[in-house]
Amino acid sequence: MGDFPGHALAGSFFFIMGLWWSTKSILMHVCKKQKRACFLGSKALFHRSEILEGMVIVGMVLTGIVCLQSAATSKEGQWVRILRWHHLTIYLFYGLCGVVNILCFTITSLPVSLTKLMLSNAFFADAFTLYNHTHGREMVDIFVHQLLTFATILAGLVAFIEFLTRSKVTLVLLRSSLIMLQGSWLWQVSWGLQVLYLCLLRIKNKLLFLFGGALCCKSHIPCDVKPLENKKIKKKSIAGCSNSTCSLSYLRSRDREDYD
Repeated sequence: MGDFPGHALAGSFFFIMGLWWSTKSILMHVCKKQKRACFLGSKALFHRSEILEGMVIVGMVLTGIVCLQSAATSKEGQWVRILRWHHLTIYLFYGLCGVVNILCFTITSLPVSLTKLMLSNAFFADAFTLYNHTHGREMVDIFVHQLLTFATILAGLVAFIEFLTRSKVTLVLLRSSLIMLQGSWLWQVSWGLQVLYLCLLRIKNKLLFLFGGALCCKSHIPCDVKPLENKKIKKKSIAGCSNSTCSLSYLRSRDREDYD
């Protein structure tokens, strides 16, 4: 995360998983209502889909970690932008959720509801990281992260209710809609706070450059005029001084003639 590719990648992951969970819950509900012995309604297919889902989650987490590693490490091998490593905790918790999803549907002794507990734990860790990740940011960025935190807490609460009670299609659809809301907000963060902010910053820099150039041109005009004005004043003063000296010499010569 941290920039446009990071927010867009995480938003795409959330939106894809929310869409998949909503579609899967609707298919399972329809198959249970129809009660037909078809391949789509068989338990083996849904168990395989759960295992495949866990593998996809682990693959998404590994992709996010690799992108985060490449973005947070310089060419010399040093860590830069340490604030991005806060998101590594989020990826790790979602990765644990995918691993538990695989184990619960491959090992029969493990309860299936454990996946909902790990998912709610991942949501709460995500909300905690987002809430404490807004230090020193602008007000718009803080507000959007607070909205993301609120949606993540709601998704974690719904997942925890699914863990405590028997999973219903309404709860799954509510959780899926909240997850898709997270994905859409992450895309809005990437576009609104990264791309548009950079565009506005460039426009602001251009306007400041033009305004500075105009001020420089305006300040150079009097500098060129003042010497001319000073020269004219000096010429006038010299001419005035010459006329006064001539008149004084004439008066002195006339007084001498009268005295003589």
